[in-house]
Amino acid sequence: YPERFKTNSHRYNFMEHPKLEFKEPNPALIQNMNLAFYALEKGGTSACVLNAVNDIAVEAFLNHKISFAEISKLNNDVLKATEIIKNPVYDDYLRSDYAARQAALKLLS
Repeated sequence: YPERFKTNSHRYNFMEHPKLEFKEPNPALIQNMNLAFYALEKGGTSACVLNAVNDIAVEAFLNHKISFAEISKLNNDVLKATEIIKNPVYDDYLRSDYAARQAALKLLS
């Protein structure tokens, strides 16, 4: 963004597929979705912490350091162990982001 990459694929035409169906996800099977809802309920810096740890977890997965299933475990462990600031100011987000990343890296080492 804002530039578009040139691809050989065709643009998706919604008119060719007028009926799209979405099913309610099974929360028991989607642990990261549960963590996202948990972060929303907790408020404060929770979403910031989850985003930061998830960045580290996905990078570790892409570098073959953890399995796909371990992404949600790392996210959960760091989110539940990190102090959440209820009424954060900008610097609180920066500190929370840093703390979550450091906690994730420590667990991965």
